[in-house]
Amino acid sequence: MARVATGLLDPRCCVHRVAELIDFALEDTELVHDFNVAQPRLWSPRSPSLYQVRSEILDNGKPIDTEHTRIGIRRIQIDQDG
Repeated sequence: MARVATGLLDPRCCVHRVAELIDFALEDTELVHDFNVAQPRLWSPRSPSLYQVRSEILDNGKPIDTEHTRIGIRRIQIDQDG
């Protein structure tokens, strides 16, 4: 069994949130981590605040793969008035 850990770093590279470790078999597996971000710094073309998602696969406690993904958080609201 391997484990995956996922963390979210804010635009200032401070750890914002770390998801719990999830155990899984080392094969084709899809995992989902959900994060709630209170008062996020929103991305816009004029202020492109980017977060970094860091996912790490651990096998017997040792990292065997790490992935860094930059993301922007936006707020989109649709109401009945269009």
